[in-house]
Amino acid sequence: MANVKRYKVEWNDIAEAVFDIDHDIMTDEKLRELNEFWSSPKWREQHKGSLVNAVLCMLGRW
Repeated sequence: MANVKRYKVEWNDIAEAVFDIDHDIMTDEKLRELNEFWSSPKWREQHKGSLVNAVLCMLGRW
């Protein structure tokens, strides 16, 4: 059975996006790799509250 969780990301009451992530495929190791590919990974993780939120907020902006 897939370990799928749904996340909703909002930006200043202007826009929102919904992401479904299968955590059996997108592991914490892969999320960390995505986050650390770009600059300021520790700042992003601290200010977004969690690793998954940091990555989703970053990807959602694009």
